[in-house]
Amino acid sequence: MPLKLILPRAGMSKNWRIRGTYLRERVDQTTGTPDKKLATKILAKVRDDIERGAFSRPGAPTFADAALKYIEAGGEERFVLRLADHFGETPLARIDQAAVDAAALALYPRATPATRNRQVYSPVSAILKAAGAADGLKRPKGARGTRRLFWLTPEQASAL
Repeated sequence: MPLKLILPRAGMSKNWRIRGTYLRERVDQTTGTPDKKLATKILAKVRDDIERGAFSRPGAPTFADAALKYIEAGGEERFVLRLADHFGETPLARIDQAAVDAAALALYPRATPATRNRQVYSPVSAILKAAGAADGLKRPKGARGTRRLFWLTPEQASAL
C-alpha cells in the first residue's frame, strides 16, 4: 500500500497520519499537524528521506552506539568523545557528507583542513565503516597538509 495521508479521527486526534509502505519501508506515524497542506509537505519529506536512505526507525543504530562499539573493538578513542557529544543520538543513516562538514566547522572553526581531517573526517569514517554503514566521505581540500621540502647545503651536510 503506498504512502497516504489518513484523516484525523474524531475524538482521537486532530492531526493527520501517514500510513503505508514505500520502497519496502513501512510507515505509520503522525504528522503532528491538523493542517492538510503542511501534512502533505511532511509526507513528501518522508518519501524523500526514504529515497535517500535517511529514514530511521525506532531502534535504528545511532552514532553514539557505533562510537561505543568502535572503542570497545579497540578503536582509537582520542577524538571520538567530542564527536559523540556533537552527533549524540543521531541515526547513522542521517550522517552524510553535509553533516560531517558541518561538524568539522562547528567543532574546529579555526583549524586547518589537515586538522579537521585528522580529528573529524578520519574518526567518523572509521566509526561508520566499523558499524557497516556506507562511508564515501570526501576529505576537505588541503587535508593532506602543505608539503615542505628541506635540503642541506654541502657545507651543512659535511658539518653533520
